[in-house]
Amino acid sequence: MEKLSRFVNLQKGPVGLVARGLTGSSVTRNFSYVKAVINFALSEFALEIRNPFVGVYHDRSKGVVTRKPIPLDALRRVQSECVQIDDDIRWLVSLVSDTGMRMAEAAGLSVTDFNLQGDISFVEVRKHPWRSLKTSASARVIPLSGMALWAAQRILQQADASPYAFPRYNRGSRTSANSASAAINKWLKNYVPTGRAFPRAIRSLENCCGSDGISPSRTLACSNKILLTAFCKSSDSDGIFFTRS
Repeated sequence: MEKLSRFVNLQKGPVGLVARGLTGSSVTRNFSYVKAVINFALSEFALEIRNPFVGVYHDRSKGVVTRKPIPLDALRRVQSECVQIDDDIRWLVSLVSDTGMRMAEAAGLSVTDFNLQGDISFVEVRKHPWRSLKTSASARVIPLSGMALWAAQRILQQADASPYAFPRYNRGSRTSANSASAAINKWLKNYVPTGRAFPRAIRSLENCCGSDGISPSRTLACSNKILLTAFCKSSDSDGIFFTRS
């Protein structure tokens, strides 16, 4: 009876989290943290005990809402407005819209991360003291085209003594990516349908590569539907195409 009671209490956990407003995916994430901690403790103390949080059932789709991407015509309108307004926030929007970078990656760029001198202009996404990367595989080089190239040119033309591409979001010891996202989403409400998420639009453009029969890992889909293929010579590789991981 004691084991049955413990099992029932564990099953109530997800229900309680959902009642507090968490979605199924958030409940799964929270339980993964707990399972990891328990697994570590069992391993450290050499305990042959089954992790009680393994196999706890809950509805992973509960409360999950599928957010649709911005339509392509709306994204082009946004990019057109970026050229008209022509300030650092709009440069950030343009840069993300034609590279697929994460908002934090773009907001934390240094002016030295840009290279517009060679045949192929590119930006290097790398770790900085003020902005880390999500994974080690996130470090990469991305070719610049379209609005991203325009944004890079404007950033370098207006660069001052600051080492940051976007000083507005790097005034402290860490990049304020949340502030950048909040400001951009507030502005985008005037141009995109309700319920659409700007980052989702970028991901959908990246995913469209496969429909043309070209591997997404070797192509970059830009908002103008041009597929770019870019290679960088290096000592240990003949060519590397750089997309987000």
